[in-house]
Amino acid sequence: SGSEFQRIKLEALQRRNLAATFSQEDTLLYHLKENPLVSILIKYSKNQDIIKKCLESIKNNTSYSNYEILVIDNGSSGENRLRINELTKQFGFRHLYRMMEFNFSAMCNYGVEHANGKYLLLLNDDCEIVQSDWLERLLGQAMLPHIGAVGAKLLYPENHLIQHAGVTN
Repeated sequence: SGSEFQRIKLEALQRRNLAATFSQEDTLLYHLKENPLVSILIKYSKNQDIIKKCLESIKNNTSYSNYEILVIDNGSSGENRLRINELTKQFGFRHLYRMMEFNFSAMCNYGVEHANGKYLLLLNDDCEIVQSDWLERLLGQAMLPHIGAVGAKLLYPENHLIQHAGVTN
């Protein structure tokens, strides 16, 4: 039965000295033992409407408060830089501007060089946060000693079909 399965899982967690509870959808939620800074790195695609929606969703739908946002810009025009600076005032992120050819990995690495967080979160600017405990859920997994990287489940906005089921390595 479901409750027997939960009991077995909780006993296994206790043997491993890990604290967790079950969510309403029967997912394990690991308790955070500390409150580390998370650096959210967002590659800027030069579309203010898209990134504004992403930033609004982070601001309005994130219950975890110890994070910084860095927006990595690989060479937007002067007009776009002025617009992104207005968003910087509104959402309090750091705008990292560096003229370079588009290279997603290089842009992420540039962001990492300026990040202060103990944990790094790479987020596409077209993502929208819809669940307030999203960062705690990812961080709870990432903080486990045997985990190197985690990923979230992504849904298509128009029909809520799964785009990506997330990863745990």
